[in-house]
Amino acid sequence: MRRALVLLVLLGACEPDFIEAWEVTKPRQMVAKLSIDGDTEGRTRPRPGETFSLRFYLMSPSQPRAVINAGMELCLGTVLGNGSLACLQQIPSDQVSLEIAPYEGDDQILVRNVTVPALLDDLPPPFDQLDRLGLFGAMCVDGDVERVPGKDATRDATNSIFRCVNNKDARYPLPLPFTMAIFLDRDGPGSVNHNPSFACDEADPTSICNVGVETDREQVPGAFVIERPQEEAGAGPRTLAWPAWDESQPLPWDNCVDADLPKVHAGSKEHKLRVRFDPSDREVFERNLLVNGKPKVENRREELIVAHALTTEGGELDGFNSAVLYSDSDENAEIEVEYLPPRQSKEEKKRIPDTGRLVRFYFALRDRRSGTDFTTRELCLLPPTSQSTPQTRELTSQARPRRAGGR
Repeated sequence: MRRALVLLVLLGACEPDFIEAWEVTKPRQMVAKLSIDGDTEGRTRPRPGETFSLRFYLMSPSQPRAVINAGMELCLGTVLGNGSLACLQQIPSDQVSLEIAPYEGDDQILVRNVTVPALLDDLPPPFDQLDRLGLFGAMCVDGDVERVPGKDATRDATNSIFRCVNNKDARYPLPLPFTMAIFLDRDGPGSVNHNPSFACDEADPTSICNVGVETDREQVPGAFVIERPQEEAGAGPRTLAWPAWDESQPLPWDNCVDADLPKVHAGSKEHKLRVRFDPSDREVFERNLLVNGKPKVENRREELIVAHALTTEGGELDGFNSAVLYSDSDENAEIEVEYLPPRQSKEEKKRIPDTGRLVRFYFALRDRRSGTDFTTRELCLLPPTSQSTPQTRELTSQARPRRAGGR
Protein backbone atom coordinates (compact mmCIF):
# COMPACT_ATOMS: atom_id res chain seq x y z
CA MET A 1 0.00 0.00 0.00
CA ARG A 2 1.39 3.33 -1.00
CA ARG A 3 1.31 6.25 1.38
CA ALA A 4 0.87 9.85 0.42
CA LEU A 5 1.74 13.20 1.90
CA VAL A 6 -1.24 15.52 1.93
CA LEU A 7 -1.91 18.88 3.50
CA LEU A 8 -4.73 18.16 5.94
CA VAL A 9 -5.83 15.76 8.64
CA LEU A 10 -8.95 13.61 8.68
CA LEU A 11 -10.49 13.40 12.12
CA GLY A 12 -13.00 10.80 13.16
CA ALA A 13 -13.46 12.01 16.74
CA CYS A 14 -16.50 13.99 17.90
CA GLU A 15 -16.24 17.62 18.89
CA PRO A 16 -16.68 18.54 22.58
CA ASP A 17 -20.25 19.50 23.60
CA PHE A 18 -19.46 23.21 23.63
CA ILE A 19 -18.28 23.16 20.02
CA GLU A 20 -21.05 23.44 17.42
CA ALA A 21 -20.93 20.97 14.52
CA TRP A 22 -20.63 23.86 12.05
CA GLU A 23 -17.50 25.22 13.78
CA VAL A 24 -14.35 23.97 12.06
CA THR A 25 -11.99 24.26 15.00
CA LYS A 26 -9.62 21.56 13.69
CA PRO A 27 -9.22 19.75 10.37
CA ARG A 28 -11.71 16.94 9.74
CA GLN A 29 -13.50 15.08 6.99
CA MET A 30 -16.61 16.57 5.37
CA VAL A 31 -17.58 13.95 2.79
CA ALA A 32 -16.16 11.46 0.27
CA LYS A 33 -17.24 11.14 -3.36
CA LEU A 34 -16.94 7.97 -5.44
CA SER A 35 -16.24 7.99 -9.19
CA ILE A 36 -16.33 4.81 -11.31
CA ASP A 37 -13.59 4.56 -13.93
CA GLY A 38 -14.99 4.87 -17.47
CA ASP A 39 -18.46 5.83 -16.25
CA THR A 40 -20.11 8.82 -17.93
CA GLU A 41 -23.40 8.80 -15.97
CA GLY A 42 -22.17 9.72 -12.50
CA ARG A 43 -23.07 6.35 -10.96
CA THR A 44 -22.25 5.97 -7.25
CA ARG A 45 -22.44 2.18 -6.84
CA PRO A 46 -19.82 0.11 -8.64
CA ARG A 47 -20.38 -3.49 -9.75
CA PRO A 48 -18.05 -6.44 -9.02
CA GLY A 49 -14.97 -6.11 -11.24
CA GLU A 50 -15.34 -2.35 -11.75
CA THR A 51 -12.59 0.05 -10.67
CA PHE A 52 -13.30 3.32 -8.91
CA SER A 53 -11.67 6.22 -7.09
CA LEU A 54 -12.57 8.03 -3.89
CA ARG A 55 -11.98 11.69 -3.22
CA PHE A 56 -12.05 12.69 0.45
CA TYR A 57 -12.99 16.31 1.02
CA LEU A 58 -11.73 17.91 4.20
CA MET A 59 -12.37 21.03 6.25
CA SER A 60 -9.71 23.14 7.91
CA PRO A 61 -10.07 25.99 10.44
CA SER A 62 -7.55 28.10 8.54
CA GLN A 63 -5.12 27.90 5.67
CA PRO A 64 -4.01 24.22 5.36
CA ARG A 65 -0.54 23.66 6.77
CA ALA A 66 -0.41 20.14 8.27
CA VAL A 67 1.25 17.18 6.53
CA ILE A 68 -0.02 13.66 7.02
CA ASN A 69 0.29 10.06 5.83
CA ALA A 70 -2.64 7.73 5.29
CA GLY A 71 -3.29 4.00 5.22
CA MET A 72 -6.51 2.10 4.50
CA GLU A 73 -7.88 -1.36 3.70
CA LEU A 74 -11.09 -3.00 2.46
CA CYS A 75 -13.38 -5.64 3.90
CA LEU A 76 -16.80 -7.15 3.20
CA GLY A 77 -19.15 -4.87 5.12
CA THR A 78 -22.45 -5.20 6.90
CA VAL A 79 -24.55 -2.97 9.15
CA LEU A 80 -25.07 -3.92 12.79
CA GLY A 81 -28.28 -3.40 14.73
CA ASN A 82 -26.99 -0.10 16.12
CA GLY A 83 -26.38 1.21 12.59
CA SER A 84 -22.57 0.97 12.70
CA LEU A 85 -20.49 -0.55 9.91
CA ALA A 86 -18.77 -3.89 10.66
CA CYS A 87 -16.32 -6.08 8.75
CA LEU A 88 -17.45 -9.65 8.01
CA GLN A 89 -14.33 -10.70 6.14
CA GLN A 90 -11.01 -9.02 5.40
CA ILE A 91 -10.33 -8.83 1.67
CA PRO A 92 -6.88 -10.35 0.99
CA SER A 93 -4.30 -7.75 0.02
CA ASP A 94 -3.49 -9.64 -3.19
CA GLN A 95 -7.10 -9.07 -4.31
CA VAL A 96 -7.08 -5.35 -3.61
CA SER A 97 -5.53 -2.72 -5.85
CA LEU A 98 -5.55 0.50 -3.85
CA GLU A 99 -3.39 3.57 -4.33
CA ILE A 100 -3.36 6.73 -2.23
CA ALA A 101 -2.35 9.39 -4.72
CA PRO A 102 -0.15 12.41 -3.94
CA TYR A 103 -1.95 15.56 -2.82
CA GLU A 104 -3.27 17.42 -5.85
CA GLY A 105 -5.77 19.97 -4.67
CA ASP A 106 -7.00 22.13 -1.79
CA ASP A 107 -8.49 20.07 1.09
CA GLN A 108 -8.62 16.83 -0.93
CA ILE A 109 -7.22 13.30 -0.64
CA LEU A 110 -7.54 11.04 -3.67
CA VAL A 111 -7.66 7.23 -3.44
CA ARG A 112 -7.63 5.61 -6.87
CA ASN A 113 -7.48 2.27 -8.66
CA VAL A 114 -9.79 0.54 -6.19
CA THR A 115 -11.33 -2.58 -7.78
CA VAL A 116 -14.45 -4.28 -6.44
CA PRO A 117 -13.28 -7.86 -5.76
CA ALA A 118 -14.74 -10.48 -8.08
CA LEU A 119 -15.00 -12.84 -5.10
CA LEU A 120 -18.34 -11.20 -4.28
CA ASP A 121 -19.94 -13.24 -7.07
CA ASP A 122 -18.64 -16.49 -5.55
CA LEU A 123 -19.86 -16.04 -1.97
CA PRO A 124 -22.35 -18.59 -0.58
CA PRO A 125 -25.81 -17.51 0.63
CA PRO A 126 -26.64 -15.29 2.42
CA PHE A 127 -23.33 -13.48 1.86
CA ASP A 128 -23.97 -13.36 -1.88
CA GLN A 129 -26.46 -10.58 -1.10
CA LEU A 130 -23.94 -8.26 0.56
CA ASP A 131 -24.39 -4.81 -0.91
CA ARG A 132 -21.43 -2.91 0.50
CA LEU A 133 -17.71 -2.90 1.17
CA GLY A 134 -16.18 -1.45 4.31
CA LEU A 135 -13.24 0.89 3.90
CA PHE A 136 -11.33 1.62 7.08
CA GLY A 137 -8.09 3.39 7.77
CA ALA A 138 -6.28 6.11 9.65
CA MET A 139 -4.17 9.18 9.04
CA CYS A 140 -1.21 10.47 11.01
CA VAL A 141 0.00 14.05 11.30
CA ASP A 142 3.68 14.60 10.51
CA GLY A 143 4.43 10.91 10.88
CA ASP A 144 3.96 7.46 9.37
CA VAL A 145 1.01 5.07 9.37
CA GLU A 146 1.78 1.55 10.55
CA ARG A 147 -0.47 -1.55 10.57
CA VAL A 148 -0.70 -2.97 14.09
CA PRO A 149 0.55 -6.61 14.01
CA GLY A 150 -2.04 -9.21 14.95
CA LYS A 151 -5.04 -6.90 14.59
CA ASP A 152 -8.00 -8.18 12.56
CA ALA A 153 -10.83 -5.91 11.43
CA THR A 154 -13.37 -8.74 11.75
CA ARG A 155 -12.85 -9.00 15.51
CA ASP A 156 -11.04 -5.82 16.57
CA ALA A 157 -12.32 -2.26 16.41
CA THR A 158 -11.35 -0.72 13.08
CA ASN A 159 -10.01 2.36 14.90
CA SER A 160 -7.32 0.13 16.46
CA ILE A 161 -5.94 -1.40 13.24
CA PHE A 162 -3.43 1.39 12.47
CA ARG A 163 -1.04 3.37 14.64
CA CYS A 164 1.18 6.41 14.19
CA VAL A 165 4.97 6.27 14.43
CA ASN A 166 7.73 8.89 14.11
CA ASN A 167 5.43 11.74 15.13
CA LYS A 168 5.78 12.17 18.90
CA ASP A 169 6.13 15.95 18.51
CA ALA A 170 3.10 16.29 16.21
CA ARG A 171 0.13 18.37 17.31
CA TYR A 172 -2.11 15.31 16.85
CA PRO A 173 0.14 12.35 17.81
CA LEU A 174 -2.64 9.73 17.90
CA PRO A 175 -4.02 7.98 14.79
CA LEU A 176 -7.06 9.64 13.25
CA PRO A 177 -9.31 6.73 12.21
CA PHE A 178 -12.19 6.69 9.74
CA THR A 179 -14.61 4.20 8.19
CA MET A 180 -16.77 4.40 5.08
CA ALA A 181 -19.40 2.14 3.51
CA ILE A 182 -19.03 1.67 -0.26
CA PHE A 183 -22.42 0.62 -1.62
CA LEU A 184 -22.50 -1.80 -4.56
CA ASP A 185 -24.84 -2.34 -7.49
CA ARG A 186 -26.25 -5.82 -6.89
CA ASP A 187 -29.09 -5.56 -9.45
CA GLY A 188 -31.84 -5.18 -6.84
CA PRO A 189 -34.45 -2.40 -6.48
CA GLY A 190 -32.75 0.96 -6.02
CA SER A 191 -29.28 -0.40 -6.79
CA VAL A 192 -28.50 2.20 -9.45
CA ASN A 193 -27.84 5.67 -8.09
CA HIS A 194 -26.20 8.84 -9.40
CA ASN A 195 -24.40 11.68 -7.66
CA PRO A 196 -26.37 14.87 -7.09
CA SER A 197 -24.58 18.12 -7.87
CA PHE A 198 -24.26 21.58 -6.42
CA ALA A 199 -23.78 22.89 -9.97
CA CYS A 200 -26.85 23.91 -11.96
CA ASP A 201 -28.03 21.47 -14.63
CA GLU A 202 -27.20 23.02 -18.00
CA ALA A 203 -29.82 20.79 -19.65
CA ASP A 204 -32.60 22.31 -17.52
CA PRO A 205 -32.46 26.10 -18.07
CA THR A 206 -35.86 26.67 -16.41
CA SER A 207 -34.96 25.12 -13.03
CA ILE A 208 -34.76 27.35 -9.97
CA CYS A 209 -31.04 26.66 -9.82
CA ASN A 210 -30.67 28.43 -13.17
CA VAL A 211 -33.50 30.96 -12.82
CA GLY A 212 -33.68 31.67 -9.09
CA VAL A 213 -36.59 31.70 -6.66
CA GLU A 214 -39.21 34.38 -7.22
CA THR A 215 -39.78 36.25 -3.96
CA ASP A 216 -40.72 39.74 -2.86
CA ARG A 217 -37.05 40.56 -3.33
CA GLU A 218 -34.78 40.20 -6.36
CA GLN A 219 -34.92 37.00 -8.38
CA VAL A 220 -31.22 36.20 -8.68
CA PRO A 221 -30.20 33.01 -10.52
CA GLY A 222 -27.45 30.65 -9.45
CA ALA A 223 -26.83 27.66 -7.21
CA PHE A 224 -25.64 29.89 -4.33
CA VAL A 225 -26.79 33.38 -3.38
CA ILE A 226 -26.37 35.64 -0.34
CA GLU A 227 -29.23 37.78 0.90
CA ARG A 228 -28.04 40.77 2.87
CA PRO A 229 -29.99 42.56 5.64
CA GLN A 230 -32.14 45.38 4.29
CA GLU A 231 -30.14 48.10 6.07
CA GLU A 232 -26.89 46.81 4.55
CA ALA A 233 -28.17 46.71 0.99
CA GLY A 234 -28.60 50.46 0.70
CA ALA A 235 -29.20 51.44 -2.89
CA GLY A 236 -27.55 48.27 -4.20
CA PRO A 237 -29.02 44.81 -4.71
CA ARG A 238 -29.99 42.92 -1.58
CA THR A 239 -29.43 39.44 -3.06
CA LEU A 240 -26.04 38.65 -4.57
CA ALA A 241 -24.88 35.72 -6.69
CA TRP A 242 -22.21 33.71 -4.89
CA PRO A 243 -20.02 31.89 -7.42
CA ALA A 244 -17.17 29.53 -6.54
CA TRP A 245 -13.63 30.85 -6.32
CA ASP A 246 -11.44 30.28 -9.36
CA GLU A 247 -9.38 27.25 -8.27
CA SER A 248 -6.53 28.25 -10.59
CA GLN A 249 -5.93 31.27 -8.32
CA PRO A 250 -4.64 31.10 -4.72
CA LEU A 251 -7.12 32.07 -2.04
CA PRO A 252 -6.44 35.51 -0.50
CA TRP A 253 -6.03 34.23 3.06
CA ASP A 254 -4.04 37.27 4.24
CA ASN A 255 -5.60 40.09 2.22
CA CYS A 256 -9.11 39.65 0.84
CA VAL A 257 -10.34 43.23 0.79
CA ASP A 258 -9.40 43.72 -2.87
CA ALA A 259 -10.47 40.23 -3.99
CA ASP A 260 -13.58 39.57 -6.05
CA LEU A 261 -15.54 38.19 -3.10
CA PRO A 262 -18.74 39.22 -1.29
CA LYS A 263 -17.95 41.68 1.50
CA VAL A 264 -19.61 41.42 4.92
CA HIS A 265 -19.01 43.72 7.90
CA ALA A 266 -18.44 42.49 11.44
CA GLY A 267 -21.30 43.23 13.81
CA SER A 268 -23.91 43.30 11.06
CA LYS A 269 -27.23 41.47 11.23
CA GLU A 270 -28.01 38.00 9.93
CA HIS A 271 -27.44 37.16 6.29
CA LYS A 272 -29.30 34.36 4.53
CA LEU A 273 -27.37 31.83 2.46
CA ARG A 274 -29.51 30.07 -0.16
CA VAL A 275 -28.63 26.91 -2.08
CA ARG A 276 -30.86 25.71 -4.99
CA PHE A 277 -31.21 22.31 -6.67
CA ASP A 278 -32.42 20.87 -9.97
CA PRO A 279 -35.06 18.13 -10.38
CA SER A 280 -32.28 15.85 -11.69
CA ASP A 281 -30.62 16.00 -8.24
CA ARG A 282 -33.56 14.12 -6.69
CA GLU A 283 -33.96 10.80 -8.45
CA VAL A 284 -36.97 8.52 -8.17
CA PHE A 285 -35.86 5.10 -6.95
CA GLU A 286 -37.38 1.77 -5.99
CA ARG A 287 -37.30 0.41 -2.46
CA ASN A 288 -38.56 -2.81 -0.88
CA LEU A 289 -41.30 -2.64 1.76
CA LEU A 290 -43.42 -5.05 3.75
CA VAL A 291 -47.14 -4.14 3.67
CA ASN A 292 -49.38 -6.37 5.79
CA GLY A 293 -46.62 -8.96 5.76
CA LYS A 294 -46.34 -8.96 1.97
CA PRO A 295 -43.38 -7.56 -0.01
CA LYS A 296 -44.01 -4.46 -2.07
CA VAL A 297 -41.83 -2.28 -4.26
CA GLU A 298 -42.46 1.45 -3.83
CA ASN A 299 -41.24 4.37 -5.93
CA ARG A 300 -39.80 7.15 -3.78
CA ARG A 301 -38.06 10.43 -4.50
CA GLU A 302 -34.71 11.11 -2.90
CA GLU A 303 -34.23 13.59 -0.10
CA LEU A 304 -31.20 15.84 -0.12
CA ILE A 305 -29.23 16.56 3.05
CA VAL A 306 -26.87 19.54 3.00
CA ALA A 307 -24.21 19.92 5.70
CA HIS A 308 -22.67 23.39 6.14
CA ALA A 309 -19.76 24.65 8.22
CA LEU A 310 -17.34 27.59 8.28
CA THR A 311 -13.81 28.44 9.36
CA THR A 312 -12.82 29.48 12.88
CA GLU A 313 -13.85 32.99 14.01
CA GLY A 314 -15.89 33.41 10.84
CA GLY A 315 -19.23 33.89 12.58
CA GLU A 316 -22.17 31.62 13.38
CA LEU A 317 -24.60 29.42 11.45
CA ASP A 318 -28.03 28.41 12.73
CA GLY A 319 -27.34 24.70 12.20
CA PHE A 320 -25.16 22.05 10.57
CA ASN A 321 -27.77 20.25 8.42
CA SER A 322 -30.58 21.35 6.14
CA ALA A 323 -32.90 19.16 4.08
CA VAL A 324 -34.81 19.18 0.81
CA LEU A 325 -37.57 16.65 1.56
CA TYR A 326 -39.00 14.20 -0.96
CA SER A 327 -42.31 16.05 -0.67
CA ASP A 328 -40.85 19.46 -1.55
CA SER A 329 -41.77 20.69 -5.01
CA ASP A 330 -39.20 21.40 -7.73
CA GLU A 331 -40.14 25.08 -7.46
CA ASN A 332 -39.09 25.11 -3.81
CA ALA A 333 -35.99 22.90 -3.93
CA GLU A 334 -33.90 25.34 -1.92
CA ILE A 335 -32.31 25.35 1.52
CA GLU A 336 -31.77 28.46 3.60
CA VAL A 337 -29.00 28.93 6.16
CA GLU A 338 -28.77 31.90 8.50
CA TYR A 339 -25.29 33.35 8.87
CA LEU A 340 -24.46 35.80 11.66
CA PRO A 341 -21.14 37.66 11.21
CA PRO A 342 -18.98 37.96 14.35
CA ARG A 343 -18.47 41.13 16.32
CA GLN A 344 -15.17 42.92 16.24
CA SER A 345 -12.89 41.49 18.91
CA LYS A 346 -11.30 43.53 21.66
CA GLU A 347 -8.26 41.23 21.58
CA GLU A 348 -5.59 42.58 19.27
CA LYS A 349 -4.67 39.15 17.88
CA LYS A 350 -8.29 38.38 16.98
CA ARG A 351 -9.26 41.77 15.56
CA ILE A 352 -10.50 41.84 11.99
CA PRO A 353 -7.96 43.96 10.07
CA ASP A 354 -8.70 46.52 7.38
CA THR A 355 -7.33 44.00 4.87
CA GLY A 356 -10.19 41.67 5.83
CA ARG A 357 -10.49 38.13 7.17
CA LEU A 358 -11.18 35.35 4.69
CA VAL A 359 -14.13 33.20 5.81
CA ARG A 360 -14.49 29.84 4.10
CA PHE A 361 -17.77 27.93 4.00
CA TYR A 362 -17.88 24.18 3.40
CA PHE A 363 -20.91 22.44 1.91
CA ALA A 364 -21.50 18.68 1.58
CA LEU A 365 -24.45 17.18 -0.30
CA ARG A 366 -25.88 13.69 0.29
CA ASP A 367 -28.89 11.95 -1.24
CA ARG A 368 -29.05 9.24 1.50
CA ARG A 369 -28.26 6.57 -1.12
CA SER A 370 -24.45 7.00 -1.42
CA GLY A 371 -24.60 9.97 -3.80
CA THR A 372 -22.55 12.97 -2.69
CA ASP A 373 -21.02 16.27 -3.76
CA PHE A 374 -18.86 18.94 -2.15
CA THR A 375 -18.11 22.60 -2.70
CA THR A 376 -16.81 25.68 -0.91
CA ARG A 377 -17.69 29.36 -0.94
CA GLU A 378 -15.75 32.31 0.47
CA LEU A 379 -16.46 35.84 1.60
CA CYS A 380 -14.35 38.66 2.99
CA LEU A 381 -15.16 39.80 6.51
CA LEU A 382 -14.38 43.49 7.09
CA PRO A 383 -14.31 45.67 10.22
CA PRO A 384 -17.67 47.07 11.34
CA THR A 385 -19.12 50.23 9.88
CA SER A 386 -20.91 52.94 11.82
CA GLN A 387 -24.19 51.38 10.66
CA SER A 388 -23.29 47.89 11.93
CA THR A 389 -25.56 46.85 14.81
CA PRO A 390 -24.28 43.87 16.80
CA GLN A 391 -26.85 41.09 17.02
CA THR A 392 -26.87 37.90 19.09
CA ARG A 393 -29.04 34.82 19.18
CA GLU A 394 -29.18 31.61 21.13
CA LEU A 395 -27.96 28.60 19.13
CA THR A 396 -28.87 25.02 19.94
CA SER A 397 -26.12 22.68 21.11
CA GLN A 398 -26.91 20.19 18.34
CA ALA A 399 -27.21 20.43 14.60
CA ARG A 400 -30.85 20.42 13.59
CA PRO A 401 -32.30 19.32 10.21
CA ARG A 402 -34.57 21.90 8.63
CA ARG A 403 -36.92 21.80 5.72
CA ALA A 404 -36.12 23.50 2.45
CA GLY A 405 -37.39 26.99 1.81
CA GLY A 406 -37.84 27.70 5.54
CA ARG A 407 -38.59 31.40 5.38
